[in-house]
Amino acid sequence: MSQDTAFNKTINPRPGDHAVPMGARIFLRELRYLVGIVMAAAIFLWVGTHSVPAPELDGTLALSWGPAVSGFAAGAILVALVLALAVGTLVTWCDMPHAGLFIANAGLMALAVRWGGIQPLLLDPAASGGVFHNLLLQCGFWLIFILLGEVCCRLVFAWFSRHQDWPALLGVPGAAPWRAVGAGRPGFPSTGRVLLAGTKSATAASPGRWLDQVAGFLLTGLLAGAILAVLLQSQDVGQVLFACFAAFFVAAFATGRTIPGASTWSIWLAVPATAATGYLLAASPLASAAALPGQVPRLVVYGWPIYLVRGLPIAYVAAGMTGAILGFYAALRSSYHRRLLNGSQWPNAS
Repeated sequence: MSQDTAFNKTINPRPGDHAVPMGARIFLRELRYLVGIVMAAAIFLWVGTHSVPAPELDGTLALSWGPAVSGFAAGAILVALVLALAVGTLVTWCDMPHAGLFIANAGLMALAVRWGGIQPLLLDPAASGGVFHNLLLQCGFWLIFILLGEVCCRLVFAWFSRHQDWPALLGVPGAAPWRAVGAGRPGFPSTGRVLLAGTKSATAASPGRWLDQVAGFLLTGLLAGAILAVLLQSQDVGQVLFACFAAFFVAAFATGRTIPGASTWSIWLAVPATAATGYLLAASPLASAAALPGQVPRLVVYGWPIYLVRGLPIAYVAAGMTGAILGFYAALRSSYHRRLLNGSQWPNAS
């Protein structure tokens, strides 16, 4: 069966091709994600209530330090991440490699909503002095949070890839020839880069690969920052979550399509780095006092508000990572579908 025929059969199946109608299969597949997100939200809310300082009980200390306030709180959130990731992976099995991480971060948004926005920190005289230094340090914890999630995904999928070629499970046909990138069944991320670039060279080790990672990191952060300048217009937690989700969705999609060699490491790490950039600016001599109480600081030179500090780190990570994962996989599907529709050939192993 040709690639075009396989693609058309996937999006327009003939009667009898599947026992379950296409509409029902799509509904059941999406319902799994909804169930997983609700379960992950319940895990984070329970841990946030019983093991992590809450803003309504502990005041601005809980907002400025977050889970980094103590080793026990940090460990509790990391354990919650592993549990939520495991639940998400099981509920969506077998699906994309980062389905569990996507569900965990989407569920984390429930805790971000409960914690609220950054305004109480900006209004508290006792917290105003070092608040941005504390938020900058808190970004270090969320960096560990993201690294742990990515490592868990890769460990699980390293085992999974020995038994199944995953691209066939993404809703795209013609998952071959994967042996072009190595012997046996190569796993993620090698096949991910081939899906994006359509060439074996995308997986080859070379000095250019490091340049791809740096370029991917910078492009994701800069593009997301530019979009946040438009969308992040208030400190309301709902607006912050929407802005971070949309900004990193577009940024990850653009990075995946323009720099196929960029790995998920470079894209994911741009999320906390973008937030940390704003906090670093606000804590530096380049920032001046806000025009109104409870508002974000301004730049000394032009007087522009430092819009990147309108959200807490947890909002950046929860919504930003959710959008980045969706954007990256949208780039995979878009690139692969375009290649199939154009009738492009895959490289062979020679």
